[in-house]
This record gives sequence, C-alpha cells and structure tokens, in this order.
Amino acid sequence: MCPLLQREERYNTSMTSNWIGEIGDRVELDVVIKSCIYRNAWGTNMRLYLAEDKHNNILTFRSTGKFGLGKKWRLDGVVKNHCEFHGQKQSHIADWGLMFPPTGEKK
Repeated sequence: MCPLLQREERYNTSMTSNWIGEIGDRVELDVVIKSCIYRNAWGTNMRLYLAEDKHNNILTFRSTGKFGLGKKWRLDGVVKNHCEFHGQKQSHIADWGLMFPPTGEKK
C-alpha cells in the first residue's frame, strides 16, 4: 500500500523540472516512482503516483494498481496536461498502457 503523502514532504525544488512533450503526444519513458497518494473513492482504490524520469522531469499518473516506491518502470501513455505545483513543472500522463520494468531490469 502507498503511504499517504504528508504536507511536509516537499519535492526538492533545487532541481529543475521541465514539461514532457506537448499535450496529446504519446510518450514512452523510463521512470522511478517517487511517491503515491492513496484514496478510496466511490468504492475504487485509486492511487495518484508521482514519478521522475532520468532528466529529473516530474510526471503524474493515476492507477488502481500498485507500483513499488523507488522502483524503475517503463511508462507508455499520452500527455494529458501540464501544470506547476510548488514551483515544479509536472506532466500528467493518461491513457497509459502496461507498465513494465525497463529492459534488463527486474521488478
């Protein structure tokens, strides 16, 4: 289960994050899961994940699945929108396909 993100937990704002692609672009990225917010809404266990690519770009995506914190995954999806949160640029990925460990990596 994902730990609930606490208000005190702030993302390292000394790093520069850029938006990934343009809205509507399909992207495939190797990411590391950094945090997760868990919520039971309308009988569905929904998780909002925050991940980071190798260039320290931040992205978010929603899932009912469990992905281990600190683990590497390959994410294939569509850039739904761009936003800023606490001064960090973030890209939200939607319509994503199966996630799997990058080639040569173990789960």
